[in-house]
Amino acid sequence: MSITDSRRPYDLRTHGVTDATGIWVPTELMGAEIAGGATVSPIAPDTVLSRSCASLVVRLARDAAFGGADIDLDTELAAIEVVRATLEQEHAGDDLRGNPLFLREAVIDLIERNFRDPDFGVDAIARHLHISKRHLYRGLEGQGLSLPEMIADRRLDWACTLLAQPARVRLDGVAQAAGFTSAATLRNRFRAKFGVGPATYRRQLQSGALDGGEVDR
Repeated sequence: MSITDSRRPYDLRTHGVTDATGIWVPTELMGAEIAGGATVSPIAPDTVLSRSCASLVVRLARDAAFGGADIDLDTELAAIEVVRATLEQEHAGDDLRGNPLFLREAVIDLIERNFRDPDFGVDAIARHLHISKRHLYRGLEGQGLSLPEMIADRRLDWACTLLAQPARVRLDGVAQAAGFTSAATLRNRFRAKFGVGPATYRRQLQSGALDGGEVDR
């Protein structure tokens, strides 16, 4: 994640095949010091907060530019709060406790980085974010899936990817690589979500009964 002050000349160079994705934030909304001319470090440190901020910025920009989403004012202000807190990370913890956008992106980032660990769960997320589980659950109300379901779904997505590989990995190996404690847990979770077991799913893929990895319910 990089931060650019547009009040000063700059060059933007990227090393990817696509343009950089970002948002513009009026300086007067970034606090008195920045509005008064103070500059900030162009590269944010690699923390949960900065990764969550980057993910949030990319998602908002993508939804608005390509998805045609109408971003409401409350969402814009909440996003700006996360950006501002990223610039002041040493004092940002308490300020973001009530920001659902930050919590959502931080949780997604932590799940993506840790879902393969079978010991990773709600306790670990709360510990990483330095908040109680009660506050964590309250901050994510209305997300549709519970935290355990979000973790399990990410593991199932990865299990589907592994099952679709040409090399025939044993089911216990798939379970271990996806973060499940056992092949039996993988079977139960897989069947509960998709209506078929992982072995049947793999056979359907190999026979051409499935297109694009979609589970045949």
